Amino acid sequence: MTCIRTHERRLSGLAVMIAAICAMLQVNRVEAQDKRQAAEDECIIRYTPDGDLTEVLRNEGFKFAGYDKLCRRLRAADMAVDFTNSSGVLRERSYAWVTVRLYRRSNGVLSKSAYSTTILSDIADTPRAQRILWDSVNQALDAVANNPEPYFASVAAEEIRLRSVFTIPKKAPSAK
Repeated sequence: MTCIRTHERRLSGLAVMIAAICAMLQVNRVEAQDKRQAAEDECIIRYTPDGDLTEVLRNEGFKFAGYDKLCRRLRAADMAVDFTNSSGVLRERSYAWVTVRLYRRSNGVLSKSAYSTTILSDIADTPRAQRILWDSVNQALDAVANNPEPYFASVAAEEIRLRSVFTIPKKAPSAK
């Protein structure tokens, strides 16, 4: 009888340990799901990398009023942002300009519609040029966020145009 009770105690101790491990695994699974959901909820604007601009965005990130709205719209449409830009110091002034276009990530089709902004500064140094480049990017993206339709429609129109140009016609049945 004693052996059985001892065995039952060992089993119940083992059962408690197994239950504890299962509970830990469940907590870890829930935490992992929460982290995945948080990552999905956090919206990141994807863009084509460019040396100076990539460095500025890595340090400062994006900061404009319509960020969340534009980001979610881009993600839903499988689109990203393409930047053409320049900044520097020229004739005792800092300058920065950026042109923003959208493109479909799955096929690389780029919009013909673009938004451009230019900023000049009387402070002639590289840090100022980088700062106004960041300002230019945020101003341009905010403008796109406030009126996104022409840019999204431009990508769709370009996709239609390219399909019509590059579609291979089906062969007609050969007459025998």
